[in-house]
Amino acid sequence: MKNWFNGKTNSADTQADVKSTEYQARGDWNQIKGQAKQKWGNLTDDDLTYQEGKQDEWFGQLQAKTGHAIDDIKDWFHKTF
Repeated sequence: MKNWFNGKTNSADTQADVKSTEYQARGDWNQIKGQAKQKWGNLTDDDLTYQEGKQDEWFGQLQAKTGHAIDDIKDWFHKTF
């Protein structure tokens, strides 16, 4: 965060902002995972672990586990986010 007194960036404030955003994102994702488990009761935390760059594979795994079309699953996640 920029200190308006001297124009310098305070790295402690910036780090706190990043941590706050990270915790918010984790909380939101945990809530969405809970909603997904309610919608598709057979999903586990492992099923809902997303790996960067493996989106297509992840949706394919969710399709196999739930029996729903990938487009339907993607639509649900887009509406939920």
